[in-house]
Amino acid sequence: MTAPGFIRRHFAHWLNQRLPAARRIRLNQQRLFILPTKAGWGFLGLIAILWLLATNYENSPIFAIACLLSSLFITAILHSYANLAGLEISFVAAEPVFAGQRMLFRIAACCADKRQRQDIAFHFGRGDHQVLNLLDSKRQDVLVPLDTRDRGWLRPGRVTVESRYPVGLLRVWTYLDLNCCGLVYPQPLSGSAVASAPATGAAGQKQATVGSDDFAGFKKYQQGMPLQHLSWKHYARERGLLGKEYADAIDERLWLRWQDYPGLDREARLSRLCARVVELAPQQVEYGLQLPGVEVPLGRGDSQRQEVLRQLALFEIDSHEGMI
Repeated sequence: MTAPGFIRRHFAHWLNQRLPAARRIRLNQQRLFILPTKAGWGFLGLIAILWLLATNYENSPIFAIACLLSSLFITAILHSYANLAGLEISFVAAEPVFAGQRMLFRIAACCADKRQRQDIAFHFGRGDHQVLNLLDSKRQDVLVPLDTRDRGWLRPGRVTVESRYPVGLLRVWTYLDLNCCGLVYPQPLSGSAVASAPATGAAGQKQATVGSDDFAGFKKYQQGMPLQHLSWKHYARERGLLGKEYADAIDERLWLRWQDYPGLDREARLSRLCARVVELAPQQVEYGLQLPGVEVPLGRGDSQRQEVLRQLALFEIDSHEGMI
């Protein structure tokens, strides 16, 4: 193992011991780190230069300025620490998204006291920062984004909570493992299926056909219509020549099947099936899913959509991976 890899593993082990995973964490002295920013190091360098000049030239005004700047830096340490100390951070939820979309992790922050907390930033690794200002003790939520790539459970790891308040001379931060996770559906890719299996069972809507047995209504006579389909009673009553229309009951319920997309690899089939779910869900069509070893019964509505997409997302993936 290389030296950087050993250091990272050792640091991760130390971090897990110092900041263990939990759904709700209160920030205190043990969980917060503080160091000067680039501006802070420059500020300390200025203080050192002033101190050396005052000592060398025995200049009292420069001594006074150096002491004033030192007291300002020490005061900034206390205010920077107090801006995060006492906060309770917790993971709320993450709405499922399709692969390639940006997932938003909802993280809540609150504090027992009524002090205002300013410019608190949340982010995963090098992801986009989301800034939160707490004006009172009420809970406030922040949506922390993270780009997705593959289907299944997404565990972003530790979220960074940091602040440079009040003057930007110091950075106070922590790395929290809130057991964040979210479900990523396959990326929908349109494509026609080789076959489509209608469901068997109760009849669905009727569609007009020729030569069927169920009467559906009348329509105007068209040339070539069979004589046995003509309504002679209407013609005798001088209501015009009408033809009888018949219909067969056709079951509109569908099965979305793995074998309907031969020749495609696993991810391509899942993407095609995902696109079909997205297409059928708003039509209120009753449908089910058949995968190797997995079957979702026929249903409709939002709960059916979520269950089918969940099975597609977790196909041949441990369904408990990422669960809390």
